[in-house]
Amino acid sequence: MKKVVFFVLLAFFTLGGACRDEVVEPDYFISDFVPFTPNAARHFIGGVTVPGTQSVTELYVIYMYDYVRENVSQRRVVSFVGGEENIMVEFNAVVDDRYMNISAFGSLFDRSDRTGEMNVQAYQAVILQEPMLVGNSWTRFQSTWLTERAVITSMDTEVTVPFGTFAAMVVEITGSDGSATREFYVAGIGLVRTETVMPNGTRQILELAEIVEGYFEEFIPVFTGWVDVPVLGWITYHVMDEDGEPLFDEYGMAVLAQKRDEDGELIVAPRLRPMIDEFGNLIYDEYGIMMEYDEPWMEAEPVIEFIPVEFYTNNDVASVITDALRLFVLSEYGFEIPEGVRILSLGLDRHSLEVFVDMSSQTTQFLESLAAEFGEATVEILVQLFIDTIIFIQAGQTATVTINDEAFIINRAHSLYRPSQYWWDN
Repeated sequence: MKKVVFFVLLAFFTLGGACRDEVVEPDYFISDFVPFTPNAARHFIGGVTVPGTQSVTELYVIYMYDYVRENVSQRRVVSFVGGEENIMVEFNAVVDDRYMNISAFGSLFDRSDRTGEMNVQAYQAVILQEPMLVGNSWTRFQSTWLTERAVITSMDTEVTVPFGTFAAMVVEITGSDGSATREFYVAGIGLVRTETVMPNGTRQILELAEIVEGYFEEFIPVFTGWVDVPVLGWITYHVMDEDGEPLFDEYGMAVLAQKRDEDGELIVAPRLRPMIDEFGNLIYDEYGIMMEYDEPWMEAEPVIEFIPVEFYTNNDVASVITDALRLFVLSEYGFEIPEGVRILSLGLDRHSLEVFVDMSSQTTQFLESLAAEFGEATVEILVQLFIDTIIFIQAGQTATVTINDEAFIINRAHSLYRPSQYWWDN
């Protein structure tokens, strides 16, 4: 009996030892598949196919990090869907054994560093989770209307994209709505391909095409003034038939559309709709109209010029914009803004959409000297253009400007359709 017990115990410990030896340790970690690489724009190309159609809507997406602060990244996503541009800023973080999406919001030009505002515990989705082993699964996203589950199905699937051929880790994601996604990650590079099939059969593919090192060029808007344009007008319509014979005249108000000819001259024309009689018959279309204009109603519209700006990861956005505006003023107005006159900080309250701008102390002396040489009207114009530009860049609606956090200068509402009024406090 003792011999039987001995052999049973021997077999148990032997098999137990064998099981312990078979524990698989991961060869990779999240950091291998999520490199926070600065100054490297990742260009993806792809398309969207809708069931029942032969056409493919082209996709083009660029990812680049605005800021990388330890384990939190602020990434700019510029996408072109069928030629239409969309810009989004997203925040991701690596915490313990998870790579998470924290937040995202649409933004045209806002480049303020918001990494310090992110609560990494209030994440929206878990994109990757260790261990990086086949069979590891987790809840990727969960809400009242959708639940997504993710599982690693392979660590060495061959995948070919425009950027090259690689052995990839594959993550498959299934949604409670019937959607299915496959993501391909390559160690040292990151995500290289996504395939998504929606419940209605719509299919989207996105593949890494190239990684461009260097700065991210963006064109920021600079307000250069206002121009009066006609928006409403009383017009006499001389309605004619197809043979050019007069039928009747009509007098009324029309909304005017503005176009510019090849020489840049403004062309004014009414936005016309065909006239239909009570029986639904076409009375006339655009070919049968001659027009005479009375004095139109004019409104001021902004004149905007876009200037190129180079952004690098972790750039101080205030310094970049200051330098760009300094060069613009020199080229457009012929005078230099002293180096000491700078934007110290930029901020935006995303709830009230108020922009906060703090200027260096040398700004006061510069404005005084400018007023003495060119007059206060010139100073007011320059300040007006500066504030309009900053509000547009920060995607705000109002602005408050201070000097060294003390002297109140301007507080105004944003308007794209008429010149704004400013209140000065000395």
